[in-house]
Amino acid sequence: NTLLKRALENSGRDFSELIPVLKGSSAVMLSDVPKAPAALIQEFRKKTKLPLLKGAYVMEMTVIGDDQLGFLAGIKTKNELVADVVLALKSSAIKVAGALKTIVDKDAA
Repeated sequence: NTLLKRALENSGRDFSELIPVLKGSSAVMLSDVPKAPAALIQEFRKKTKLPLLKGAYVMEMTVIGDDQLGFLAGIKTKNELVADVVLALKSSAIKVAGALKTIVDKDAA
């Protein structure tokens, strides 16, 4: 924990909220996918009650407490967010096209 605290303090980022939770046994998980560590912990917990989430630093946000595990596992990846936007735009375009077709059909009748 001492080395981890020093690394966090010298990282150039504000990890001050995480420092107090570094007591007892601690493990660190790193990932390019924001929700991957939380999802792994959730999957592991199907067999055991441990490990507990002490804290996390995800996307410039500090999260403290095991009760935040579900929130972290639910964070969408960049690709998922892009897909949501594309689907929303596609849905809107289909609705507009349908409305225009209705207007054209009424004018033709």
